[in-house]
Amino acid sequence: MKRLRIAALTLAAGLGSAGLSYAGNGTIVPGDPENMVPHAIQMSVFLGGPTSEEQLDVAKGQIEVANRILCDMTDSQFRIADVTFTTGEAMRGAADVWWLPTPTRATAGGLGNFGFNEPGATF
Repeated sequence: MKRLRIAALTLAAGLGSAGLSYAGNGTIVPGDPENMVPHAIQMSVFLGGPTSEEQLDVAKGQIEVANRILCDMTDSQFRIADVTFTTGEAMRGAADVWWLPTPTRATAGGLGNFGFNEPGATF
C-alpha cells in the first residue's frame, strides 16, 4: 500500500506540473471545485511488451487505487478521468505513464531491475 501511495504522489506531482512538462500527451481539464466538479486528468498509459488480460486488469486496478488516493490527497479537487492504454514503440513517447509487465525501475541509464516481484508503473 505504501508503494501505491508513493506512486500516486509521483503521479500527482508529475501531472500537477503538466504545463511545464514536455513528456506525454496528457491533459488536465479544468473543473469547478467551488461547485464540487473536480479537475479531470486525461492520460495515456504505454503497455510495454506483451501484456496478458490479467496484467491489464492489474494495471487498471493500480490506476483505480491511484485515483482514489489522488482524490483523497487533493480533497476531491482532482480525479483521473480518462485513461487510454497504448502499445507499440511509436506510442511510447506520447505516453504519460509506462506500465511494464516485468519488474523494472527507471535509472539514469535507462530501465533496470529494482527487485520488486510485481509489475508496476514507471513514470
